[in-house]
Amino acid sequence: MKKIFNLPHQIYQLSTLFLEHNFKIYLVGGSVRDFCLNKIPNDFDFTTSALPNEVKYILRDYKIFNVGEKYGTISVIFNGILCEITTFRSESNYLNNRHPEEIFFQKDILVDLKRRDFSINAMAYDIFEHRLIDKFNGLNDLKYKIIRSIGNPNDRFEEDAIRLLRAFSLISKFSFNLSNDTLESIIKQKKLINNLKKERILIEINKILVGQNVLKALKLIKKYNILDINIIPKKFQKISKKYRIYSSFLIFKNMELFNNKEIRLIKKIFKRLAFKRTIKERLKLFATLRSEFELKYIFIALQIKISINKKNRLLKKAFSYKNLSKDLKINGFDLQKLGYFGIDIKIIKKNLLIKMLSNNISNDKNSLLNEVNKT
Repeated sequence: MKKIFNLPHQIYQLSTLFLEHNFKIYLVGGSVRDFCLNKIPNDFDFTTSALPNEVKYILRDYKIFNVGEKYGTISVIFNGILCEITTFRSESNYLNNRHPEEIFFQKDILVDLKRRDFSINAMAYDIFEHRLIDKFNGLNDLKYKIIRSIGNPNDRFEEDAIRLLRAFSLISKFSFNLSNDTLESIIKQKKLINNLKKERILIEINKILVGQNVLKALKLIKKYNILDINIIPKKFQKISKKYRIYSSFLIFKNMELFNNKEIRLIKKIFKRLAFKRTIKERLKLFATLRSEFELKYIFIALQIKISINKKNRLLKKAFSYKNLSKDLKINGFDLQKLGYFGIDIKIIKKNLLIKMLSNNISNDKNSLLNEVNKT
């Protein structure tokens, strides 16, 4: 099928190198899926008839990474973009529902595409002939927003259990739906997730949490008991994507997965950020927390709190620099006399405010000026 994508020039440059050495190379997987959806991938996946040693020779003038070489994958930073190049391969005898015990390099791209997870990730693109290779009807599934396993879904999930979670990260990213047979297999095979390493589970969970359609994915995970989930906050999606992994304690019951110091601290602060009616109570709360925790963790916990309940905006008012700085017994004119101007004044006042609220210095003019002179 003819299809023309607006590809970065580096894609043509890299592909030309392989053609000059008489090897076939195709754009493949999620990269092709994203271009079909008129999205630009973050990185680019290729599949080639060249063996790993041949790939390294072709790219000898570039920065390459050999981490995945035993599986036939060579990564390269090619003129500013990250590319992963994998030799056509088939696989057998999967270990621990994750990695193949054996791989066999192939010369036929269709054999390579057959081993992949979902039809929408099993398309390849001939860059110079502008030809889409779509053996498993991935383009049609994209059109109808379907996530469908290739072949027997039970086999695909037994081969690599991370695919069970990847299905939900795709739902979160694109708001697609699972085909009936794929959903039935996920429900049947969900216990295979227990065989995965915690680090790998966390990577996929993070992808789920940062998706545009995170609530849809989480509701399905809870409905079919794929992971142990609490009641999902209705406004969880309002939480900024960069803070969602820190708010995982709101979603997941098994926090052993998230054995992360920062998340544990933020959870403690979050629980103590009780609503306070008066500004005095809110100021006192801030000072108490600041004496125990770093300001950045307090800030993240506060952002999460506000996102899921608007009434907590009153807490933010108490925590804001603008409101709190009014209490300082020192002003900009005092600092100008000491030779400070502009942004330096703002930074100094903010630091003084934190120390004052933490009871490290008293809020009188002489103490504050002495503290400034120490810096």
